Amino acid sequence: MKGFWVRRAEAALLLLAIAVHVRFLWIMPDPFFYWDSENYLKPVATFLSSGRWILPAEFTPGYPAFLLAILRWIPHFSAVLWIQHLLWLLGALVAGLIFYNMFSKSSLGFVVVVFLVAVLPRGIVYAHSIMTEVLFTPIAWASVLLFLMAWKNGRIVASIAAGIAMGIALLIRPTGQAWVVALLLASLLSWIRHPGALRIIAGFASGLLLVLGPISIYNYRLHGYVGTANFTGQNLYGGLAPFLDPSRVDDPRLRDILLPFTKPPLKEKMKSPGWVRYAPNGPVTAISKIVPNAAERDHLLLRLGLAAATHHPLQILWDQGSQFVRFYFLSCRHPTVGLTKEDVTLSGFTFFKHIVNLYPQAGAFLAIPTSDAPRYFHWMQTHPTYPYQPGPFPLFLVWPLVWAVQLLPLLALCSVIAHLWMRVRRFEVLTIGLIIVCHILISNVGGGDMQVRYVVPLEPIYLVLTIAGFGLLKRREPEPDLSTAAR
Repeated sequence: MKGFWVRRAEAALLLLAIAVHVRFLWIMPDPFFYWDSENYLKPVATFLSSGRWILPAEFTPGYPAFLLAILRWIPHFSAVLWIQHLLWLLGALVAGLIFYNMFSKSSLGFVVVVFLVAVLPRGIVYAHSIMTEVLFTPIAWASVLLFLMAWKNGRIVASIAAGIAMGIALLIRPTGQAWVVALLLASLLSWIRHPGALRIIAGFASGLLLVLGPISIYNYRLHGYVGTANFTGQNLYGGLAPFLDPSRVDDPRLRDILLPFTKPPLKEKMKSPGWVRYAPNGPVTAISKIVPNAAERDHLLLRLGLAAATHHPLQILWDQGSQFVRFYFLSCRHPTVGLTKEDVTLSGFTFFKHIVNLYPQAGAFLAIPTSDAPRYFHWMQTHPTYPYQPGPFPLFLVWPLVWAVQLLPLLALCSVIAHLWMRVRRFEVLTIGLIIVCHILISNVGGGDMQVRYVVPLEPIYLVLTIAGFGLLKRREPEPDLSTAAR
């Protein structure tokens, strides 16, 4: 009888998770737009209006291609939103499978993980946004799941599939490079204890090359660089520019360009990586005038970034260390989901002033006519169903969930320490922990600006680690370490 009611409760939780997303789609007919949304929509708009695919070298093709595949056949943003919400639900399923296969064979625990990940506030909001996070997250974690299963069972097919999935994730977001490094580091650290390690790593690398090889060759022939996007030097320099001493730069042309940025008021602006990279009067724009070729310019910026790392190494270590801590506990510091009233108004301005001008028919993709945009965005700011934000109405049902999410990074850290201390599931926890560390490091150094959206791919695994940590409280028998499971 107890099993009967447990199964009913599990089914009710899954249906409730789906209902939350359906309700959100019903009350919010159009997506949220951010500044980066324009970069993803512009190549789509160009193709739909002229039949030409023009993608800047610094952007990966995955998400624009995803948007184009949908909007070309179903010319309405509602189709994008339904698919993205479904992807987040699939991401919740992947998180549940990681918990079930790697931590506990509990069906109730599996359902609880799926439900809680599905209703994560940031996940719902970014599933409703024209941003890459929701497409990247389930694919990247599916790759991790396949990799861990390959390590557990010694099956090379699973490792190849993991490499293919991670290659696809890299085409969506370049931060997937950090995940590749984390998986390889975890493998190397457990190399001696796992006799099939070399075969698994080879399979994973083969899957990666299968996806990334053709796009790398294409970019080399067209743009002169190898990889999915030409951004490494620009992002590294953007994050380390304040530490560069121009007087130690060999090229006199670069020295003359960079010296003015060491004096007020430009010196303060150099602390903003976004301003360094994109401002019309910023250093990258100035350098582009003397080095117009994108591949050569990125290589030059990479050398400048590496030089900055040698000029003030201790300052950089302190700065990056403090940023790492702030980033990890970003959820604790910002009790929001990354979408404020100002974001909404600004998003509406950005979209209707730029995207519709690029492709006039884009207005037809919206459920709300462009002429009603001011009224719609005002409604979004003041309507009681506007999600997870303070306002003139009580949010007693929502804010407890938002505040609970703020504790996930701390609880996940405690879970990692407990697993390692008790020698339980060390390889799984080590792998996931390295992914978190590498993801944050590349977001700090490469992105510079700590944005709430960078946390979205990590929150599902924070939750998995948290529930796995609570499971240790009732653990009775020692569990085998996955790093020796395939012997």
